[in-house]
Amino acid sequence: MFEDYEVVHLNLNNQNTYQQWQALLSKEALSDLSKTHAQELDFSIGFYHEDNLIATASSQDSIIKYVAIQEQHRSDGKLFNKMISYLINYLATAGIFHLFVFTKPAYSQSFSYLGFKELACTEKGCLLETGDQTITDFLAGIPKMQGSLIGAIVMNANPFTKGHRYLIETAASQCDAVYVFVVSADRSLFTTKERFELVQKNTADLTNVLVLEGGDYQVSPVTFPTYFLKTADDATIFQTELDAALFKKWFVPALGITTRFLGEEPFSPTTKIYNDNLQKILGNQLKVVVIPRKETPDQQIISATTVRKLIKENKLEQVEKFVTPITLDFIQSHQQTLRDRMESEEEINHGN
Repeated sequence: MFEDYEVVHLNLNNQNTYQQWQALLSKEALSDLSKTHAQELDFSIGFYHEDNLIATASSQDSIIKYVAIQEQHRSDGKLFNKMISYLINYLATAGIFHLFVFTKPAYSQSFSYLGFKELACTEKGCLLETGDQTITDFLAGIPKMQGSLIGAIVMNANPFTKGHRYLIETAASQCDAVYVFVVSADRSLFTTKERFELVQKNTADLTNVLVLEGGDYQVSPVTFPTYFLKTADDATIFQTELDAALFKKWFVPALGITTRFLGEEPFSPTTKIYNDNLQKILGNQLKVVVIPRKETPDQQIISATTVRKLIKENKLEQVEKFVTPITLDFIQSHQQTLRDRMESEEEINHGN
């Protein structure tokens, strides 16, 4: 008990509890409240007053989500502080000490009062962190490459293709040094470890290229929360703006980056919007270069999406023209494992 509030660990599989939770969040104009999204949450807390759910907050991995408090109970901020502090302490008992929150700008200061540090903010939302690690620590651990022209690429590489190799080769030929950040999100067909190692092995001969895991600071479309945004386009624009703001504020000065390289996206409207907005936002501070997609000898666009489709259809003989020998060897050696993942996981089509 906190004063006259009862603290409850919410079971969102219970229909009545789920409906109360959904109703409270809906009043706060939060969306994506389906049972599927609720089941993805690791932990949810509820504060009850006279059997009414008046406040809630949840977590998924290291991200705090779905924070809502009835308007009449949020005036002095005490309930907010108690609820978030309770959630932080609970996550600490689970061994999670580094936390993030994506929130509306109006709530950013409330989180700051509890020790969260604002990493980036746009008109639509802010990203904050707290805990035993910081973005400063992360950047300090990256070796500093020398030169006047320093490039950067962010990729999923799910899996690494001849197109990724072409993108990195092109960047390496135009820069003194290139940082390649591999998005860390184990919700792709190929795991973070597999993708990272394939990028490393496929670029080992490029002496001015450093491959790094993106860690927690490359905003992934897979884990990016959109529940406080109205439309999918809003989510894409916000993600672009936040990614650009984070990159510009922290990565550019810390690593001396002068050029951001992007792969052209002829197929995905969402990725095209992302690339277009990234160019607009970053263009006033550093050079943004879009590299056209590489094609096969028979003029097919090389795409990781195509490779995953061929793996699913068991057409490995067609995969060879899209991927490097190193990637092909990995796919052939792990064909059954990859197909098993496709059968057991719904979300395999993330990342080019």
